[in-house]
Amino acid sequence: MSSSRKVELIVLDLDGTLLMGNGRIHPANVQPLREVVARGLPVVLATGKTRWSAQEVIDTLGLETPGVFSQGMIVTDGQGELLRLVTLAEGVTAVVLDFAAERNLPVNVYASDGLYTTVDDQYRQILHDKYREPLPDHRPDLRQQLAALQIIKLLISDELGNDETRAALEQHLAGQAR
Repeated sequence: MSSSRKVELIVLDLDGTLLMGNGRIHPANVQPLREVVARGLPVVLATGKTRWSAQEVIDTLGLETPGVFSQGMIVTDGQGELLRLVTLAEGVTAVVLDFAAERNLPVNVYASDGLYTTVDDQYRQILHDKYREPLPDHRPDLRQQLAALQIIKLLISDELGNDETRAALEQHLAGQAR
C-alpha cells in the first residue's frame, strides 16, 4: 500500500526494537538515524526503560526531543526536564512489597530519583549490565521508606513461577494497579 502522506515524527521503542541484546544500537542504524535528526525530523523515544538507561541512545543520536519513559510514567522534554510523572499510590506499593516479601521474591523499585532493590541478588546486576539501568541501590528496609519515595513501577521476578505469581498478584491487587 503506497501513501503520499509525509512522515512528521518517528517514535522508537528501545529494547527488542532499536537495541541489540547488549543494550546498544546496531552500528548500521546510527548514521541513518543521525541523518533523519539532522534533517529536522523529530525522533522520539518511547520505552519501558528509564531516561537514565536511554541516555547513551539520546547522546549517540543527538536527540533533543521529548521522550516517554518507564512505560509512560515519565515524560521529559528534550533536555531531560520532567513534564509528567505518574506514581503508584503508597498503599498499592505497600501491598506489592508485602506480597513479594511473603513469597521471598526480590522487588526492583523504579522511583523518580533512582532504582532500589529489596534483595541484593543477580537481578540487580542484570538490570545494570544487560538493560543498562543504573545499579539499583540495595535497601532491605524499603517498606519503611515508602512515604519519602515517588515510586513509578515495581519489577518482581519469579523464575520458577512467573505466570502464577503474576496472576496471584493481579488478583491480590483487585484492579488497583497492573
